[in-house]
Amino acid sequence: WKDASKDVYDLLVGHEVGHALFTPNTNFVELAKDIDPDNVMAVKSFINVVEDARIEKKIKRKFPGLRRNFYKGYAELIEKNFFGTAGRHLGNYPLIDKINLHFKIGSHVDIPLSADEKEIISEIENAENFDTVMEIVKKIYDHEIENLEEEPAETSEDSNEETDDDEEESTE
Repeated sequence: WKDASKDVYDLLVGHEVGHALFTPNTNFVELAKDIDPDNVMAVKSFINVVEDARIEKKIKRKFPGLRRNFYKGYAELIEKNFFGTAGRHLGNYPLIDKINLHFKIGSHVDIPLSADEKEIISEIENAENFDTVMEIVKKIYDHEIENLEEEPAETSEDSNEETDDDEEESTE
């Protein structure tokens, strides 16, 4: 971060001050174990994404002058492809990644969201305390696990169909 602009620096410091002021001093690993003891690190990252959205909202509310730094800082990070989104279709991202991008760079980039995803975004926007964050994390995590369980079957069927088509073409 030695070459970070003033806006990126203020964004980063503001973000961390937001955690210091608003994130309870609790062990995310222990909280994650309560949701899924077999995937603690994944759940911990979900907690971090939702909590980041909450604390950034609160720090900008407490220090309104940071709004401009956050906006300009995230614009600069997009320009540097910090989030790795250049040339990628954001509609195909997992929900948790869409949430992260929506709250960090959504004012700069269109993040395609379904009606259900918009509902979750709204819940996060309205989250004022950490208990609500944890309720939302559980909901998102359950949604992502359901989608992971459904995807292999769909992918398998799709690849079988492609194989069948390829075999038909080669025999003609």
